[in-house]
Parts: sequence; structure tokens; C-alpha cells
Amino acid sequence: MRPYPLVLSFAIVAAPAWAQDSVVTKDSLPLHRGQWAMQIAGVISLAPPPPSVIGISVGTAGVGLLRFTSPRSAWAINVTVSGGHSHTTTSDTGGTSAQYTSAAALTVRVGPRSYHAVMPSVALFHTFGILGSFGHQCFVQPFPPSSCQNGWNAGVFGDFGGEYFPTRFFSLGSSIGASFSYGRSYARISPSRV
Repeated sequence: MRPYPLVLSFAIVAAPAWAQDSVVTKDSLPLHRGQWAMQIAGVISLAPPPPSVIGISVGTAGVGLLRFTSPRSAWAINVTVSGGHSHTTTSDTGGTSAQYTSAAALTVRVGPRSYHAVMPSVALFHTFGILGSFGHQCFVQPFPPSSCQNGWNAGVFGDFGGEYFPTRFFSLGSSIGASFSYGRSYARISPSRV
């Protein structure tokens, strides 16, 4: 005999009673005015950048700071940095050739965040703010075309999420967000051989 239906039935019956006993108090979250907090985040995107049309991609983790102006609000500053460089050398009967690719990106997001306690040690939050980013990419090879591109974006973003505070000094959370931005990029391409 399986005990699962009994456990599930007990959980469903006990949930409303537990919810009635867990009255949220104003100080149920370990947040206060003047407090600083660090946020480390990863990104999972359901709409990856081109050339992919559909799929899931994992983005670069970011680091942020929160400065609380009250127990329920804070200023959030998030910075994401990514980059890479690869160098390839090829040798054959014609000689040795080298090519490299290089990329770097910086994104900064700033905005006010508001918290709403829904249970002891559990809160919902939303953040609205501005964002800016800069990107650089180069691809250089011994034969044309080679290219370098720089660009920037500026816009607004919004996040909605929740956090669980198992201790006074640590929380786990998740959020979903959207952003709208405008950008420009400038490319320099070496001429092709005729």
C-alpha cells in the first residue's frame, strides 16, 4: 500500500490551518534601514540571441548590491561582466597563420526594489529601473575579412520575484523580468581581397 495519497491529503488539509496561524508581522523579514546586502545571480534565457531562433541559454552570472532605505525598500545595483579571448595558430606547407577572436560585455542595472512579506521569512519583490550596456567583439584572421564591432544599449527593465530567508544573513530567491532597450553598434571591417 502506498502512503502518498494519505500524506498529500494531510498536506492539503493542514495547509489552510497552517496559513491561518502564520500571521505576517511587519518585522518578519530580517531587513532594516541602512543595511547593505550582496546579490549573486545567474540568468536562464528562454529567448537566446540570434542566430538561435528558439531554445534555452544560460547567461552570465551577475553581482549586485542592495542598499536598504527602509525594511521594505532598497536600491538595487547589478553589474554583469563577460568576456573571452581565443587564439588559434595553424601550420601547413604554406606556412603558419594565426587568428583570434575577442569579446567583452558590461551591463549595469540600477533601480528601486520593494519587498512585501507574504509569510514569515518569505517575501515577494519587484524592481523597476534603468539599464546600460557596452559590448566589444573582434575577429581577426590572416586573410580578409576581419572585423571589430563596438556597441551600446540603454533602456528600462522590470523584475518580479520572491525570496526565502532561512537565516538572517542568507536568502534564496528567483525572479522573472523583462527589459526594453535601444542600442547602436559600430563595425570596422577590413576590405576583401579581389
